[in-house]
Amino acid sequence: MRNKTLCSFIQSLGHTLTHLELFNWDVLEIGIALGFALDHCPNLTSLVLRNSEIHPLSSDHAKLQHLNIGSHRHSHPVPESTITNIL
Repeated sequence: MRNKTLCSFIQSLGHTLTHLELFNWDVLEIGIALGFALDHCPNLTSLVLRNSEIHPLSSDHAKLQHLNIGSHRHSHPVPESTITNIL
């Protein structure tokens, strides 16, 4: 699935999702940003992202109870700035 297709899917149906897992194992051209996923999926209670772009969040996501992010590349772990942006 290409990034554009995935983004369209999330924009169209994101409001219906409560759980979302996105694993970018070099299939997508770029990762899906944390803020994009949360902004288009306001009812998420659980989000799992692998190898996705992480930026500061623009709003509160009070429903989110479970967030799991990570990288499968041992040489490219989740950057410290990513952790800071989430906190």
